Amino acid sequence: MKKGAIIWVLILTGIIFVANTAAIQIYDIGRQEDYTDSIPRGISIDPDGRLSVSGLLEPVWESTTDAAGWTVETDNDSVYLATADDGKVYRYKNEKMELLFDSPQIAILSLLSIQGQGLFAGSAPDGIVYKIDNTGMASVFFRTDTSYVWQIISQDRNTMLLATGLPASIIRVTMSGERLDTIPIKAAHVRTAVQDSNGGIWLGTADPARIYHLDGNDLQLVYEAAATEISAMASCAHGIWFSTVASPTISDSWSERAERLRPGISHSTQQAAERSSVWFIDNNRSIYEVWSTTATPIFDMVVVNNKPYVVCGGNGYLLRIDDIYRSTVLAMRQSGPLTSLAVDPGGVLWAGGATDAGLFRFDGTPAEKGSIESEVIDAGIIADWGRLIYQGHHLSNRTVKLFSRTGNTKIPDDEWSHWVQTDDAGKIKSPPGRYFQWKAHLTRHRNRHPVIETVSISYKTTNRPPYIRKVTVHPVVKGELIEQPGRGRMFQQTMPDGLRIEFVLPASAFNGLPKGTWMQLRGMRTISWEAGDPDNDPLIFRVEISQVAPEPQWLLLADNLSQPVYSFDSTAYSDGWYRVRVTASDKSANPLGDTLTAERVSLPFEIDNTPPFFEDIELQVLPERPDGSKSIRVTGKAVDKGRRISRLEYSLDNKQWFDFSSVDGILDQSVERFEITLDIRPKDQMPHQIFLRITDHHENVATKSVVVN
Repeated sequence: MKKGAIIWVLILTGIIFVANTAAIQIYDIGRQEDYTDSIPRGISIDPDGRLSVSGLLEPVWESTTDAAGWTVETDNDSVYLATADDGKVYRYKNEKMELLFDSPQIAILSLLSIQGQGLFAGSAPDGIVYKIDNTGMASVFFRTDTSYVWQIISQDRNTMLLATGLPASIIRVTMSGERLDTIPIKAAHVRTAVQDSNGGIWLGTADPARIYHLDGNDLQLVYEAAATEISAMASCAHGIWFSTVASPTISDSWSERAERLRPGISHSTQQAAERSSVWFIDNNRSIYEVWSTTATPIFDMVVVNNKPYVVCGGNGYLLRIDDIYRSTVLAMRQSGPLTSLAVDPGGVLWAGGATDAGLFRFDGTPAEKGSIESEVIDAGIIADWGRLIYQGHHLSNRTVKLFSRTGNTKIPDDEWSHWVQTDDAGKIKSPPGRYFQWKAHLTRHRNRHPVIETVSISYKTTNRPPYIRKVTVHPVVKGELIEQPGRGRMFQQTMPDGLRIEFVLPASAFNGLPKGTWMQLRGMRTISWEAGDPDNDPLIFRVEISQVAPEPQWLLLADNLSQPVYSFDSTAYSDGWYRVRVTASDKSANPLGDTLTAERVSLPFEIDNTPPFFEDIELQVLPERPDGSKSIRVTGKAVDKGRRISRLEYSLDNKQWFDFSSVDGILDQSVERFEITLDIRPKDQMPHQIFLRITDHHENVATKSVVVN
């Protein structure tokens, strides 16, 4: 077979090969999800990843003693914050925060301010509703005989509704504190309730997570969610919004609550990989999911101008849901989750926080300036950082300033470089480092609001050389004919290490051979190697061959190979001992001058395409025995010019082949003496023909026949 006359296809088993990544790289940022771990301050991130100056989330008070600010309520002149770890109610009025009521309960879960009536507070674990006047004097307004009062809403001037848990129920109470009726709900908790425009009440429950509608005394189950609880509800002119959480934000153990709300620890106990979602029920009772997250639980929501605003746990995001699966990140607290949300009569949003209980104000009016700090970018190895380029609208050196810093620890610390501003061309002035972080300062100028749409960072890593672990020259092996759908018959070899090679041959090569026939593809040898590159650069391979000699002369077998395997026709070479050399180059991923190579030479291997042969064949007919049978003794030598004889066989009259061994019983030499004795029965007719077959270490075969008269 001529060299190069075959087309081969291979199936790789256990061979390392890598994908393309150039040493000079561009890191593009332009989607909202690219900012997941960024820290915005006065910067909003719209659904398309655009950055612009927004309102500020301002902390107006943070506690040093309370852990969980659980609910927020507003009226015309005050904002109230209740805690769920020490049962306190705070009032923020005239830019001052004061403790209004310190209850004997562990948690205050719900607040309702009614003009002329006072402030009502629902508690746990005794399910008591307190009435608090303007001076902070409190009295027991109603005992629910439950454990939790999750929400209080005013149904009309004379009636309020209490949503309770353990057991779950809706309790109607008069403004004087008299029970009108109790409606039991098939759940553990009624977590939230809201009134629609027709006077009906929508209820959200926990364990299981269900949506009910209450019209008078008519209670209807509307929807059961694939979640743990309905965490919040809000109404608008077109229907009802609600949020679901995949793991509970409530617990029978209040001592565990603060730990679950604490940022920086694993959310595995909350099964955070499951989704928390925002849903909508329109006035026709159609229900559909609008937005979801797997990063954090959704704690609360309000509706402003028919759009829901939600607060989340984790780093404390405040988001506006703009459309189906489109949201704008308005603000982030960073130091802990935001757990509650309310809107005052002036349209200002107020949020309560946990871990360190706090009260926060968000005025949607864009501030004069804002900033965003990016997540840490990992180059994998120490890199030279090039340029920080941005695109957008109303951008100039007056409205945008970019800064960078670098380091070699994953989390920025005092070992990192200082923040350094880029020049007007975006040149990064930070020193080389594996990790990189950038931040942007945006400032309004002449009533123009700068908007950054995309950010691109260029960097270059120092090229590292490729490597070749080992080079294997596979032995000569037999193969079989297989059928490939749409491709016809193939010749397939399986190497001892599991590597499979498939050869496409002309149809004429298979004439007369049934599928599955084992055969040898004469002279074909396969080389494979394990190679890779620490920079994930694509590699180009060169394969050379040389006879084993003190001064090898390397001859080209193949060049510009992209796969770590090659088959060649060894019949083009004389018998003897050879080595192959494989060279790997990363030239396709690096500019001229930065290219690196690696090479490895195989162990010596033998090329032997010369068949073995028989010598000194002698035939002796032994004396006839009394029963008329005879024995025939065949002696001789099996000779191979290569390494050794691997198999001896005989057949009488070409009926069946049998193995036999050498005189010493071990086939391990290039010359083997043999002796076999065959019995001839009296009824057998003469003459007979004895066939001998010899196979050497490289599957070269020769036969010889002897006629017995």
